[in-house]
Parts: sequence; C-alpha cells; structure tokens
Amino acid sequence: MNSTRENGLDLMRPIAALFIVCMHCSSLLILHDPYPQFAPIAVFLTFSVLAKAGVSFFFLVSGAFVLSSSRTQDLGSFYKKTVRRLVIPTAVFTVLYFAVDLAAALISGSSVADCFQTLLCGRTGEHLWFMYVLTGLYLAAPMVQYLKDRICFRTFTVTAVVLVMLGFFGEITAPHYLVWDPAYALRSLGVFMLGYSLYEKGRAEKSLGKAIMLLVLALMAGAGLWAMLFLQPFADIPVLKDLFSVKDQSPVVIGIGLLLTAGMLKLPVRKDFSKAASLSYGVYLVHVLILTAGIYIYSAIKNVSSETLVLSIPEFLLLAAFVGILSFALTALFRMVRSRMCKNRV
Repeated sequence: MNSTRENGLDLMRPIAALFIVCMHCSSLLILHDPYPQFAPIAVFLTFSVLAKAGVSFFFLVSGAFVLSSSRTQDLGSFYKKTVRRLVIPTAVFTVLYFAVDLAAALISGSSVADCFQTLLCGRTGEHLWFMYVLTGLYLAAPMVQYLKDRICFRTFTVTAVVLVMLGFFGEITAPHYLVWDPAYALRSLGVFMLGYSLYEKGRAEKSLGKAIMLLVLALMAGAGLWAMLFLQPFADIPVLKDLFSVKDQSPVVIGIGLLLTAGMLKLPVRKDFSKAASLSYGVYLVHVLILTAGIYIYSAIKNVSSETLVLSIPEFLLLAAFVGILSFALTALFRMVRSRMCKNRV
C-alpha cells in the first residue's frame, strides 16, 4: 500500500520477523524448566527485547507508509486491499490454529469447550493479536489521515505521543480480556501515528554516521532494558515494573523501536530488499504452525511430553533456523503460486 520504497526499512522487516521467530523458539529454553540457568534466561531475554522492538518497528513502518500515501484517500480501493492482505489471511490462519488446538484437545482428551472459549477470546494462535491490532489500525487509517491533513505536523506528533502514554496507562490499569478488542488497537494508535512523523522528518537525508549513532543508541537502550528485566529492581513498584517490561505498550519498548526505525531510515542502503520485506507478515502468520511441528518432532526424538520439553541452546538454535527458513520458504512459495495464478487469470 506504499508508493515508495525505503531500502533500510525493507532490510529491517525480515530481520524483525526473525527476531519474533527466535523469541517464540527461545521460550522453550525456560518455559518448562523449574530452575533455568543464566545462559538460557539471557538468550530468552535478549530475543524478547529484540522481538518487542521489532513489533513496534512494524507498527511504526505501517503508519509511515500508510499515512504518507495518497492511496489511503481512495477508500474503496484501500479497504479492498486491507481485506485482501490483512483480514482474509488473519481469518484463514485463525481457523488453522483453531483446528490445531481442536485436534490437540481431541487427541489428549482435554476439554473441547475450552478451545471454543479460546477462539471467542481471540487467543487461538495467540500471536495473531498483532494482526488483529494491525487490521484495526488500517481500518482507522483514512480517519487518521483526514485528521493529519487538517492539523499542523507538530500538533499531530504531540497528539501521537500523548496517545502512546494513554495507551500505556490504559493497558496497565485495564488490561484487555478479548485479544480482538478494538480498544487494544486504539492503544497502539499513537505508535502508528508516530511512524508517520518519524518518516516525514527522517526520510529526506541519508547519513551513515547518524544511522550508526541511532542504532548504537537503540542497542544501548535495549541492553538497559535487558538488565532491568533480569535484575527486576522495580518488582514491587507496579508502574515502573510495567514501564521497564516487554509489554507492547511500554514507552521504553516503543522508544527502542523508534531508535531502530530512525536508524534504518537514515541508513544509506542501495540494494533493494523489497521482495524479502514482502514476506515478513506471511512469516509472522505461519511460523507458529511450523514451531508447533518442531516441538512435536523434538518431543518424539527426546522421548518426552511436549508439555515438559526443555531445549538446550544448540537445540534452540537448530529449531529457530528450521522454523525461520521454512517460514520464509513457504511464504515465498505461496506468493509465487498466487502471482502465477493471477497472471493466468489475466
């Protein structure tokens, strides 16, 4: 839906998708281990910070491209593309993940009713929350763009910052029960808007020096958040504990995402990474299915239940490579087949 390309941002999109894949895979290092060691915890926290910054990056980039595009004003065309690119794939994968949950319940003899309750709450394929929120943001985009065109840039940016803070306090005081709750999308609206502000300010000038400085600052901020997560100095202070967490609404996480996005926007990248970038949402949708298969394969090899499976770091690296490579390959194959089918129709 964007009319221009930014090679630095396109380069970052598949990397951010890989961060998310690695975070989900690394949870098996500690999830079922009652006494995890330092190294597995360190690896999991590292990918948690990187992945959450990557999620903020995706919201920022979506806002940058959608709100800066004149195509958003053509409501009929824009909403048709939103339905085709976001709504339908999300609905299809929700059904797929529900089928997986239902099959697992039938095999294990657990409650089938719980599967339907999970579906109604939006927690089927729980990582799909991102797609629900992104869909809500796209549906609201024309209205946001209408507002943007009628107020000054500074007011728009200040409004975005205020919405980020309201989103944070709204999340920590009234957590959402339904994953597809429209209020959750509203809480991410400020990040979406900030993406446009950042894009308008930073896209004109490319500078390797500024890019390196911004990326180093993002790395330092990420390291600081990692230390806070590990040491938990504010464990007894609710607001500060939530602030220095990997909650998606945390201003600290969003700040790291802003630095990362700004750095990649400034980076003078000549190579076109648009094809790899176009696979990122498909990878996000499909990777947990592949991860689930990987878990059952590991459980069979190690002769343990999937509910007690604990991976070593080398095993995690192998699983992450398997899930990442296969996710990109399947997404690329699907896009190629769909492209050929569209050409044949023409």
